[in-house]
Amino acid sequence: MGIKNWVVILALSAFIAIALNQSADAASMYRRTVSLLDLRIAMNQDEEILNIPDPKEYRDNYKGPREPNIPKVEFEAFDPPMHLQGQVDSLIHGIKISLPAEYDHYGYELRRYMKSLGRFDIYSSREAMEKELNNIKKARIIFKYWRDLLSQRTEEIKLAIEQENASSKVRTTFKVNSGIIRVFIIETQAWLNANEALLEFLKDRQRYYVLNGSELGFLYDKDKEKFVKLYSDREKRRQQMYKYDPFRLMVY
Repeated sequence: MGIKNWVVILALSAFIAIALNQSADAASMYRRTVSLLDLRIAMNQDEEILNIPDPKEYRDNYKGPREPNIPKVEFEAFDPPMHLQGQVDSLIHGIKISLPAEYDHYGYELRRYMKSLGRFDIYSSREAMEKELNNIKKARIIFKYWRDLLSQRTEEIKLAIEQENASSKVRTTFKVNSGIIRVFIIETQAWLNANEALLEFLKDRQRYYVLNGSELGFLYDKDKEKFVKLYSDREKRRQQMYKYDPFRLMVY
């Protein structure tokens, strides 16, 4: 073997050694790890891993929870109820009562933009992060229009109840449904806020963590602690949305 070949081999060996050392150094730097699967299971005891045939294989290949399929649809117009009882009942359609996608103008679109906010790509791709931050901005706009419409309809029905001297049944149902709407607005806003806060944190600290398989490694303890806190808050807010049937399929 010629001298030139030996020089090439030595250079390659040195390069590989340097690369391995750098990889080892990086691993030691980001040693403050969080298992994204364990974190999710700790806050969701009904997580799918508890009911699958081979939990080890699932853990080894974990890439996040199974996201719902919410494709884009063409929305259709529909006539609102004419009688007062029907109007009162329809206040919680799309909130407590599921509607066909083509008639769920606000809730369906809100869920469509929220369905992938926590996908694994956000931990390693700035492009994915920016896309999901843009999606949550769109979700906020949709929610604002929905919130304003609900408030308007509630006031209109409240006035109609007095004008028509509605029955006690209508009044009671209206009181219950308007209460549901008030809580729904507060909890949906909190859910949006929690998702956005987690994304903004991850974006701001992107240089200080790395994704390795299904583990997130942090450079600093304070970032690990902040991530766990924000993640926990998002899960808490998401679980609050489970009382609304159309939102039970959401995973972030």
